[in-house]
Amino acid sequence: MKLILSFKKILLFIIICSAIFPKTIKPTGKEDMLKLVIETNEGNKIRPYYMIDKDGLTYKDFKGFKSGDKISLQIMSRTHMASNSNSSKKFQFELIVMDDSKEVSRRDLSYRKKSTNVTSPEKKGFYFSHAGYWFEDIKLTKKTKIILKSKIKGQKIYARIIADKKDKLSKSDTFIKTVDSQKNIIVEYKKNNNRIKSKGWFLVDKNLDQQFMIPSNKLVRVFCRSVIDDIPKDNYNISVHENGQWIGNYMFEKLKTENNSKIVTDYKKIKDKTLSKTRSFYLNIPDYKSNYSYYTFSLPKDSNENDKVLIKIVEYEKSKN
Repeated sequence: MKLILSFKKILLFIIICSAIFPKTIKPTGKEDMLKLVIETNEGNKIRPYYMIDKDGLTYKDFKGFKSGDKISLQIMSRTHMASNSNSSKKFQFELIVMDDSKEVSRRDLSYRKKSTNVTSPEKKGFYFSHAGYWFEDIKLTKKTKIILKSKIKGQKIYARIIADKKDKLSKSDTFIKTVDSQKNIIVEYKKNNNRIKSKGWFLVDKNLDQQFMIPSNKLVRVFCRSVIDDIPKDNYNISVHENGQWIGNYMFEKLKTENNSKIVTDYKKIKDKTLSKTRSFYLNIPDYKSNYSYYTFSLPKDSNENDKVLIKIVEYEKSKN
């Protein structure tokens, strides 16, 4: 009887843990897997990474989730480097989300990272770069498919995907302010026949960057909206630098909102301008001795005077239940 009770307790513990902790998503088919030794707060841990080869990686099996679940994918990517390298190395790949034959989204993920002390017992003599992080929210269907494709011929990139239910992320009630107290812009939109005001937006344009100081070991979400102008343009881009180092460009579709979103703050001639739909991405803030990192948001060098983007940064944290 005691043996049965002990078995039930162990089974219950396993079920609870599987519900709480993020799940590793493995690619379909026989793909080259590399074990990386990564230093964590609990000591060195071995994590499986898969190489994005010329045929790419495809993910179709989302064990532990069901059709209709809203999940947050965390995509970690690294490239290998010489052990004595002090320079940064660029690596780039595409993230494609498919629903059967329909393309849901396509993102060009590009990073420039320095070497770290991450190694592999299977690839001696090499170290691996700091990880590039991307968070993608999706709603699962029976035919959801994730594809990772390398953009640079011959480059070896290793990726790892973990997934968590989206409702396990809780949002802070306040937004993060800029380091130099830039103008806080208010956006107004329609919801259930009421006009709602949203504070904490900051303007980024060709001549204006925005910088934030964010504490270490935090997960933040960066919300973006493009100002709609008369110049036809399908997409808009925003560049992100971490402590002065470029870490990536993020591109979003410039889709008109259906809730009549507009700017109500009188600032730099943008009052009453219409806004695009809200799009977002996550940043995982690393652990630094200074206990914080500086993040700078800017528009690409080839942007024009009419390109204007609003951003808002909100801290997220894992739910404790």
